[in-house]
Amino acid sequence: MTAPGAAPKLPFWKTIGEAYRAWFRHFGLLIRISWLWMLLLVVPLAMIDWMQAPGLMNLMAQLQRGVIADLPPVTMFWSLLGQLLLLPALSSVAVAWHRLLLRDEQPRPGLYLRLDGIVTGYGVFAFLIGVMLMVPGWLTGLASDPTPSRAGLSLLAGALSIVALVYAARLSLVLPAKALAEGGATLAMAWRMTRGNTARLFFGYLLCILPWSTIFSLFGRSMFAPEVGRAMVTFELVVSTLSWMIFGMVSIGFLSVSYRHFTQNTVAENTVTENAAGAPP
Repeated sequence: MTAPGAAPKLPFWKTIGEAYRAWFRHFGLLIRISWLWMLLLVVPLAMIDWMQAPGLMNLMAQLQRGVIADLPPVTMFWSLLGQLLLLPALSSVAVAWHRLLLRDEQPRPGLYLRLDGIVTGYGVFAFLIGVMLMVPGWLTGLASDPTPSRAGLSLLAGALSIVALVYAARLSLVLPAKALAEGGATLAMAWRMTRGNTARLFFGYLLCILPWSTIFSLFGRSMFAPEVGRAMVTFELVVSTLSWMIFGMVSIGFLSVSYRHFTQNTVAENTVTENAAGAPP
């Protein structure tokens, strides 16, 4: 029985399985709604990645020598600019994916470049959640030398990163609501809706991104090998960034299926409550 104030328990493996099945079942459609965005982003992303490649290459070379180092501010600027450039495209594709899984809404035939108020609202919330995830990592930049204070900040940043991921797993349920343009779609709503399901959402989301994160991590190791030049690093950065528009939709599907579970159960509970209240004494 559900504890007072807690949401109905999310069926963990069923939700994950449905997110993966949807990705494979609608893979052709996913390519159709993302390829034009990817094509438009190739050149600007290549320019940004070309600018940030030297800083990343230098950082990886120092880390491989066991030297503690931070990204130069200018490299962080180019990295953030690249993420902001990608945000509208990711939001556009994610909105279509949410609406497909939750309303069986097929994108219109032809080229897909949706960029309206719904996509903008979705992007704003996605940006806010993304900033929450990035802030802990910025703490390590407050100390530039390998001193006890830096070590303490690194430990604090690691702990806060885990906390941020846990919070983001629940707050991200606002994104399907924004994609459907439903009223009352706020971070507070998402927090209330998912009460009592923190671990299920956190580990479920993690399992939906783990295969692709592992591949990209291994890809990154070869990307920054000493013999790899700036042009190849730029090319591989562009490929890995744009690939996330495809592979990241598994996790977006997990949010969709989770949102459907919580909203359907909320409606059912409200109906039962109203029927009980209206029953004759």
